[in-house]
Amino acid sequence: MQSDFTIKMPAFSIPYSNMYLSDSLRLNTFQAEAYNIINNKKDLVLVAPTGSGKTLILLLNNIPGQEKIRGFVSLYPNNTLLINQMRTVEEILIEHLEAKEVERVTTGCDNEGNKTEICNEEIVPLKIYKINREKAKGPWSDTEYAAIMALSGKYIKPTSEETKSDVVYRLVEKLYEYSRKKNLYVIVFATPDTYLLVSTGAYRNFELVGKTLHNILVALVNEKGIDELDNILRRTNVLTRDQVSKSLSVYHQLLNQLPLFIDEFHLYSPFELSALYVIIKIYKSMSDLPIVFSSATPAKKIIDELRDAGINPEMLNAEIIHGADGFQVKGDSVIEVIGVDTGKKGLPAYYEAAEKVPGIVTEDLFDEVKEIDKYKDGRALIILERLWMVTRLAEELSKKGIRPDCIASIVPSKTCVKGSNVIVGSEATTQGVNLGKIVWGITAGVSSEDVIQRIGRFGRKGVSSKIYLVLPKNVLEKNLPKSTMNYYELTEWLSKVYLDYPKRKKDVSNIIPSEFYNVRKKLIHAYALSSMVRVSGMKGLGEIDLKKEEALKLLNSFIGDSRALVNLLVFRRTGFSVEFIDIKYGEQGEASIGLIARNFKVLAYKGGKLEIDLSQSERQELVLSLNKEPRNFVNKFIDIRTLLKLLKGSLKIGDSLMLDEKSVGEGLVYVVDAGEDLAEYLSYTGEGARIIYTGSSEIRYAIMFI
Repeated sequence: MQSDFTIKMPAFSIPYSNMYLSDSLRLNTFQAEAYNIINNKKDLVLVAPTGSGKTLILLLNNIPGQEKIRGFVSLYPNNTLLINQMRTVEEILIEHLEAKEVERVTTGCDNEGNKTEICNEEIVPLKIYKINREKAKGPWSDTEYAAIMALSGKYIKPTSEETKSDVVYRLVEKLYEYSRKKNLYVIVFATPDTYLLVSTGAYRNFELVGKTLHNILVALVNEKGIDELDNILRRTNVLTRDQVSKSLSVYHQLLNQLPLFIDEFHLYSPFELSALYVIIKIYKSMSDLPIVFSSATPAKKIIDELRDAGINPEMLNAEIIHGADGFQVKGDSVIEVIGVDTGKKGLPAYYEAAEKVPGIVTEDLFDEVKEIDKYKDGRALIILERLWMVTRLAEELSKKGIRPDCIASIVPSKTCVKGSNVIVGSEATTQGVNLGKIVWGITAGVSSEDVIQRIGRFGRKGVSSKIYLVLPKNVLEKNLPKSTMNYYELTEWLSKVYLDYPKRKKDVSNIIPSEFYNVRKKLIHAYALSSMVRVSGMKGLGEIDLKKEEALKLLNSFIGDSRALVNLLVFRRTGFSVEFIDIKYGEQGEASIGLIARNFKVLAYKGGKLEIDLSQSERQELVLSLNKEPRNFVNKFIDIRTLLKLLKGSLKIGDSLMLDEKSVGEGLVYVVDAGEDLAEYLSYTGEGARIIYTGSSEIRYAIMFI
C-alpha cells in the first residue's frame, strides 16, 4: 500500500553506567541516576521511552536503615499490567541473580491446600526466591531472599474460613518469617484500588464501610471532633478495632515501610487522581521514604496536582543516544503514515479513521502480514481502537489462513491461538505487556498519549521495525511530518496531530464540580484517620479537615441508602456491571454496561444476561428514558435503580432494548444538566447516558457513571 508520508526514526539507545546488579545485569545511566536519587530519600518523576528499563527501578532500593527488609510497593492501573510487570521482575531475578523458588503461598484453598472451586493456581499471590549471592553485586550482594507479592482483589481469594483481609495478613506474616532468617527484598505489585482500601482500613465489609462514611458525615455536620467521632463509631459498631486491625497492620508493617513506585500515572482520570492524592498524603504523613512516578509520557499537570499531598520530586528524563552503543531501546523504525478521508471533525474523525484499520489490514496489507514468517522470531502487532474490531479482524484473518494471538479484555477464544506470530489486540497490548520481537504493525488512535504508547511496542531492544500509522487526512494535511525524526521529535509531532487526551478526560470528569474532588479527598482522609484512631489511638495524620459545610453539602447531594456511599471511597469510576453471553461463540462473562455498549452490538436481554455479538458494533447510545423531568435530581448522587423507580423509567441500549429497574445492576450515578453536546458525548463513550423524558424533546440532562 502506498502511504502518504514516510518517517524514518533512527535506532537509539541509553548509555550504560558503571554500576552492576550482577555480572550480566548492568544499569543504564538513568537507572544509576535514579538509584542515587531514591537512596537519598528524594521523590522522583522518571520519564523514559517504553522498553528502556523503567521496571528495573524496583530492584534499586538500598536505603540506609532498611537492611532487614527492603524493596518497593509498585502500583499499576490494571491487573494486566500488574501481572506482566511481576513476571518481568521474576524473569530478571531468575536470569541474572539465579533465583530459585523456595516457597509459594496460594489463596482461595482449604487448610490442607487441596484445590477448591476458587483455588487460584494461575497467579500465585506470594512467591519466595533464594538469591545466588555469588552472582549478586551492589545493593543485592547481601540479599538472601526475594519475595514477589500480588496485592489485588482479583488474586486475593477468600474462603469460608478466611476473609480477604485475613489472607493478606497471612501473606505479610510469611514475609516477616523470612525477614527474620536473613535480609529480604520484597516487591509488592498492587492495584491502587486494593492499596487504597488496605491503607484506609476499608478492606472489609463494604456495607459497613458505607455506614461508617455516613456516620462520619453526620458527626461532622453536628460539629463533633475526632475524639467524639471515635466514640460514635465505636458505639454504633460500624468501625471496630477487630474490623480494621488486620488491614491496617498490613499497611503499617509492610506497605509504608517500603518506597512507593507509581507506574503509568498519566493514565489516571481526575476521579482517580483524587484518590491517589489521599494515598500519597497518608503515605507521606507516616513515612520519609521516596515515591517514584514512572511513565513514557510527560505529565507535568498531574504531578502539579499531587504536590500538595506532600511530594517534591526531582525530574529525570532518560538520556538518549543514536545508534546501538548502549542499552538498546529501539531499532531503526520506518513509520508509514496513511491519511484517510472521514468527512468528520474532532473526536469522531479519529474514531472513524481507527475503524478503517481492519479493512486496511485485510484488503491492502495482507501480503505483508503473510510475510511475517520470513523474520526470525518476528511478530506482527495490530492495535485496534475498539474491542469488537479485535474479534472481527481475527475472524477475517482466520478465513485467510492466519489464526492470530488475541489480546483484549473480551475476545472469543475459538478464533485465536496463543503464541501466533500475528497479534491482534486492543489497548491492553500497550500497557507494559512483553510481546516479544515486534517487527511489523499498524495502529491508529484518538490521543497523542495513546499513540506514543502504541508506537513504543514496536522494534524494542534494537529490533528494526515497520509501522503503519492511520489518521484523518485533514489533520495530516495541516501537520506534515519531517522525513527523519528522533524519538523526542516524533513525540512532539504526535502531540500536535492528536488530541490532548488528559484535557479531554478532565473535561468529562469536570461534569462533576471540582469542589467534589476536594471534598472526596477529605472524606477518604477522614475515613483513614478514623480507622487509625480506632485501632491504636494514633493521630499522626492530623485532625479531620472536612468542614461542617462540606459534609452537609455532600450529604444533601446524596440520595438513597447510606451503604452506597462506599462508591465514593472506591478508587475508580466503573458504572454498573452486567452479565453477557456472545451469541456466536458462547463466550460469557461480566463487564460494565458502558464497555459493552460502546464496543459490541447488543441484541437482547434474556435470563438475566445481555446477548451480544462480539464481532459487530453499531453506534448504540445509552439513553435513560423517564416519565418525569429529572430537574430535582441535578447535581445529586443516586443509585440508578432508585432513579428509575422514582421517575418511572428504563435504560435504553440502542433503539429497542430496554432495561427496567429490576434489570440494571446496582451503581451510583451523578445527574447533570449538561447540555446537548456533553449529554451525547457521555452516551456515545459509555461513560454515562443522556436522558429523555415524557413531554419534551430537549436534550440537556444526563447521568455520569460513578
